Amino acid sequence: MKWKDSASILLLLSIIGLASYIALTMQSAYCSACTSGVEFYMYGRTTCPHCQSLKSFFQQFFPDNYYFCPIDQSQECYKVFLEFAEKELVEKANMSLNQIGVPITLVVRTNSSGKYILGIVIGAVKITDFWNTLSCSEPSENISIYYGIEKKYELPVGSVNHTVLVDSYIIHLESNKQQDNSWILAVGLIGVVVVGVIIYFFLSRAL
Repeated sequence: MKWKDSASILLLLSIIGLASYIALTMQSAYCSACTSGVEFYMYGRTTCPHCQSLKSFFQQFFPDNYYFCPIDQSQECYKVFLEFAEKELVEKANMSLNQIGVPITLVVRTNSSGKYILGIVIGAVKITDFWNTLSCSEPSENISIYYGIEKKYELPVGSVNHTVLVDSYIIHLESNKQQDNSWILAVGLIGVVVVGVIIYFFLSRAL
């Protein structure tokens, strides 16, 4: 294969990479309209593979919208999780304790009107459209409880008790979000394109 052909392939791959990044950025901007002010608050264990898998998913697709509360490392997390499971899921949603496992994720919206729980999800659902749809939903007097993507139960809370629920069961020990490195990816892709263009220019003149 000639050097000129190699440079052309490199340039083409660089352009494809940059186009893919732009498409992902536009999709992220579109989704952020609903996820603005929404947090995916997850109870889980650090030793639970499904919890870690869901945490990695949130880190990748919703890095600014998730919080992980480790019930095996924090007494505070364990306490509020147990209270939430017993008082809300068992007593009010008529679930049994053996139906409740981690990860459990509460989709919480905070805005000028108050704090709301848009849904409760049991299991490691790694589908971006599912979480975007929940984020775009409206608060209800009955909070839907999902097993995976299937709605199974409802938690009756009334129209004025959402804030009480959030304040009772959502605690933030410390920031656990990783630094957003998307700008590094952008600079890297642009650099690849520039290098590809330069190589193609010089090789095309030399050949």
